[in-house]
This record gives sequence, C-alpha cells and structure tokens, in this order.
Amino acid sequence: MTWCSDLAILGALTIDEQEVLDGHTSTETHEHVQSAPDRVILISVWINEDINDLVSVCGTPPPIISRCYQELSNGMLGFNQALKMADIPFPFPFSQLLELLLVTFTMIIPFYTAVFTQGMIATPVLAFFITIGFWSLSEISRELEDPFGDGPNQLPIIDMHERFVELLRQIYHTKRPAAPRPWERKSAVAGENSVGTAASTG
Repeated sequence: MTWCSDLAILGALTIDEQEVLDGHTSTETHEHVQSAPDRVILISVWINEDINDLVSVCGTPPPIISRCYQELSNGMLGFNQALKMADIPFPFPFSQLLELLLVTFTMIIPFYTAVFTQGMIATPVLAFFITIGFWSLSEISRELEDPFGDGPNQLPIIDMHERFVELLRQIYHTKRPAAPRPWERKSAVAGENSVGTAASTG
C-alpha cells in the first residue's frame, strides 16, 4: 500500500473546512484564508471547540470532560515527538564519518584476522561475517532513523489508521443492548420471589 490508497474516513469535511485547510478563498466572507501551518493542530483546536459546545448539551460530569482534554493532549504530545524524530535530520558529518570508518574497517579486518587466526579457512570466514555484521548494523540504524516512510521496513501507518477508523466505526454503529431499568429489575426480582414463595407453600 502507498499513500495514494483510499483511506476510510468517518464523516466528510464541509466546504468551509476544506477551504481553511487548503488556504483557498472563503465562500461566505470572500476573504483569502491563509493555509494552516499545521493541520493537525488546527483539527485538534476544532475538536476542542466541539467538546466545549457539547458540554452544556450532554451534561457530562467535569471529570469525564477533563479526561477527553487529557487524551487529546497526550495525542498531540505523541504527534509532536514523532514530528521531531521525522524533521530533525541525523548529523551529516557524523554519518559520513561512520561510512569512512566502516570502509577503513572493511579494508583492515582481513589482514588483522589473518594475523589473529593464522588459518586458511577461519580467516576469510571470520572476516566476512564480522564485516557483514557491522555493515548490517549501519543499515539497520539508517532504517530506524526515520520510521515514518512508506517502505517495507517502516511503520505500517496506513494500516494503523485504517484499523483505528474501523474501531471508531464499530463503536459508532454498535448500540448497547436494551437492559431493564433498575426499578424494573427490582419488580422482576420481587415477582420471582413471590412465585417461589407460592410454589413452596403449595
């Protein structure tokens, strides 16, 4: 899968929201809206505003509402940490120095292994595996430098997004089974007790 794949999204953006995110001209005010420097932060602000509007409507206790704000804050914190990892490049001179040291090591290790082992079979085998091991560690560190790409060794971000949206869809469309009210439960229990008493006396 690539980033060109269709992603499942719950709900659709309004025209005004799309224009604000794209930086186009607003249809209502006919004013040019500057493109947002960070769309994730803008969407987070919109979600906070929606929660503020729903507080007076749903009547949810303040501790539950504060938990919503806390989870949004944790999500933005994780996003900013991942953004720093993706944006801050690895020092170029340091990576070039590592490459130079690896090349030098590759050229020296056969002679050192020959002096150390003094064998016709152990020398090439040991030099080969040691060299391959150090070059493999270098390639692994290069792959781990930015794990947010679209290659086979990167994080499956698209799959994670689709699973998250599917979870939201299931929660949204799944309704809780109808349960009797507390007073109905009491009456049902009382009815069972009365039936049981009548049966025992009979």
